[in-house]
Amino acid sequence: MSWVKDSFDRILNNGGAFVIFAQPHLYQNICLARKQFDQFKIEKNIEFKNWSFLSILSNHLETKEDYGFEIFLQDQRLKEFYFIKEALKNTQFTATIKFDYGYEKYFIAILKNKYGDNIGGIFFQEESKGRIVILPQITKKSEVVVSLINEFLPTLSPHLFPDFKMFKWVENNEYELDTILNYKTEKMKVNQRAKKELEEIDKKILKERERFGFLHEIITKSGDELVVSVKKCLEFIGFKKVINIDEKIDNQEGSTSKQEDLQILDKSPILLLEIKGLSGRPRESDTMQVYKYISRRIKELDRTDVRGISIINHQRNIPPLERDNRNVFTKQQIDDANSNDITLLTTWDLFLLTRGMIKWKWNPKVLKDLLYRKGIFSKIPTNYKPVGKVVKYWKKLNVIEVKIDDNKIQKGQLVGYVTAKGYFEEYALSLQVENKNVIDAIPGQIVGIKTEYSNDIIVKDTLVCIVMNENE
Repeated sequence: MSWVKDSFDRILNNGGAFVIFAQPHLYQNICLARKQFDQFKIEKNIEFKNWSFLSILSNHLETKEDYGFEIFLQDQRLKEFYFIKEALKNTQFTATIKFDYGYEKYFIAILKNKYGDNIGGIFFQEESKGRIVILPQITKKSEVVVSLINEFLPTLSPHLFPDFKMFKWVENNEYELDTILNYKTEKMKVNQRAKKELEEIDKKILKERERFGFLHEIITKSGDELVVSVKKCLEFIGFKKVINIDEKIDNQEGSTSKQEDLQILDKSPILLLEIKGLSGRPRESDTMQVYKYISRRIKELDRTDVRGISIINHQRNIPPLERDNRNVFTKQQIDDANSNDITLLTTWDLFLLTRGMIKWKWNPKVLKDLLYRKGIFSKIPTNYKPVGKVVKYWKKLNVIEVKIDDNKIQKGQLVGYVTAKGYFEEYALSLQVENKNVIDAIPGQIVGIKTEYSNDIIVKDTLVCIVMNENE
């Protein structure tokens, strides 16, 4: 009940209709507890019941356990609700219903028991098109629901049934005008063309998904599947010599101890990659596991230019934008990585950078170079030169205020925004400092920049960069 409540409330408030077969309120003793030292500590009681799927019912409807077979349809509702009369035969009600003071005026009683208690009706609110039909435990529920949809709900909630007409048969071809029949034929041809075009677009979508399937896999998979997908991603961004060590071992005779997942041999230093898909955040053993392979490879290869990379797909069971992407690695893990020449990155960062490269046609070198830097992985591609951060967004004007901290920004330059959702670029066609048009802005100034992006993309503290071309 608690899981669907917010969604059901939104449906009702936006004009949806609910059909409910009433039962008495069922209360359960439920609480939220957390395990501490082999014991459960109760943090709070959960006040939910079987009517908690809608706030209005959970908070303002009272039910009383009562049983009976005598159900009376109110005369004034007989014409609109005639189809229910047959269904009420041999139907037993199990509860009476009553809304709180102030809400009973929104309830139209349709069914009562012999004592005049409500056992069915319609709840509505004047400020909302939402409707709730409450009925007793009718035996043939499916037949009643079909009748409600075909005969009653279209008049109760016409906005949900825009095509409903009482005499729709007049639109049959045998009664139509010739001009309308011609329009219908034209409409059919348009639909056929559109269907064909949509099928072609669907084929293109499928082809692109297959081509770039590794991108979705690096933020969902774990184990060998994740390793294979990361290898494909690294090869896509331009690495030529990416070796899957497990595959190499499988092709050799004899057993061997566990090794790193991948090697990148494009240039010095050699990069050793350990890749993990985790349901939570990485532990120190996850981030530093690659370190033990470094010393081993230094001895085997008789060379010291060997570096390690830990790639983590953290909290992989939830969508990346809902993950804690700010605090993936602890300060200690980052310090250890810096001390031991190890690079730490998440597959989500790799996903965003690769998608940015595809969208804005960056030279792959701007991503590849980042993997050779130790410590926490930089989310700023090397063609981005930071200039400052967004301090305010003027929604009506579509203008952002940027405090310039580094470098100078000039009118007409291509700027890039590093956001939680990815990388966005546009030309700075209008700059203002203190409400005056300027051709550039320098460190220490706050400059206004006209933007085409909405405030749900560019938020406060978004990093703003100058996008450099390959020759700069």
